[in-house]
Amino acid sequence: MLLQIFLKKKFNLVIITNQPDLSRNLINQKFLDLNIELIREFLPVSVALICPHLSSKNCNCRKPKTGLIEKFRDLFPGSHQKELYIGDQISDQTCAAKLGLPFIMVDNSFSKHNNINAALENH
Repeated sequence: MLLQIFLKKKFNLVIITNQPDLSRNLINQKFLDLNIELIREFLPVSVALICPHLSSKNCNCRKPKTGLIEKFRDLFPGSHQKELYIGDQISDQTCAAKLGLPFIMVDNSFSKHNNINAALENH
């Protein structure tokens, strides 16, 4: 139902994601591109913007910082008059709040029950 609303209202669906496993060499760009293409089989994603950095790099593009959203706005001026942020992490919610965007939290049972990412992030 949510997808039908996006299509009817002509929203741009944008993936903005932290992928520190790129920096850790646990995944490569080809793997990530393949996953984005798999998502595009189900959702009309306009663009995917990726932060490959570890949190220790303190970059501007890693959520909850707003660098990638600002990059999208620069790349596609006028495409963001109406924005809605959907995410599954507190960092997503914090990012949305920094920009004053309405936010929908979705359930991601995998990340809630998976401490691997948290353990890796601390190394």
